[in-house]
Amino acid sequence: MPRAYESYSDHTTTLNVGFGEAVGALSALYVLCIASFNAGYFTRLKGQFLQLFSFTDLIGSNIAILQYLVAVFGFYSIFSIYLAILPGDAAGDLKRWVVEKWNEIDHWKLRYQILFFIVTFVGTVVFGAMLEEHSFTLALAPVAIVQGVFLLALWTAFQEGSTRLKSVLIWTTITAANFSYSSGRFWAASEISEPRDQQSLILANGLCIDRRILRTNSSGYLLYNFGMHQTEFRSKDDVRTVFESKSCT
Repeated sequence: MPRAYESYSDHTTTLNVGFGEAVGALSALYVLCIASFNAGYFTRLKGQFLQLFSFTDLIGSNIAILQYLVAVFGFYSIFSIYLAILPGDAAGDLKRWVVEKWNEIDHWKLRYQILFFIVTFVGTVVFGAMLEEHSFTLALAPVAIVQGVFLLALWTAFQEGSTRLKSVLIWTTITAANFSYSSGRFWAASEISEPRDQQSLILANGLCIDRRILRTNSSGYLLYNFGMHQTEFRSKDDVRTVFESKSCT
């Protein structure tokens, strides 16, 4: 059972990492997150379209999710400032309360720990799947909260000297991959859930079609047809003009 802390007395919490090692680790984590995100994204779409995209195409097509992350970071910054101006140490009190409640799980009997983790982690995924067609943020929120609390408790235990760095790195990598996979799946579901953000395309034969542009690469467009509820790929040679909005009908 993974716990929020473990008892060790023969290690130190001092972390000495060189600049090159840090860049290498972050680059590897970024590649893992990109791969996991796109694995979840294309799993949600029907058809084998992942093979049509190179890794370079996939990296360049995540601008939208980066914009979303900037917005989330802005909201988090505003929320942090709000907590900072409250009387007392509101942020510290909230952190200590969350970590304390999470660490109480380690004192439960093993069968209850197993049941808790199954219900918690599977329940967040199931709950997210129920909301994925309505809102990406609502679908991802339960996963983000549970995994965030887990990492917070793990990091706090490392700072207190009760968890090894190896455990922190392993669980952080697993959590990042799982979170990225869920993000990709929920993102794809939100894009194809409602007929919004459609654009008109004029084909080489003069036909005008309305589609949601999902991804592009050097050879074509990955589109979603809301009328037929189908994902399709069209060559760039087949598309003559792309309009900024829906105008065919």
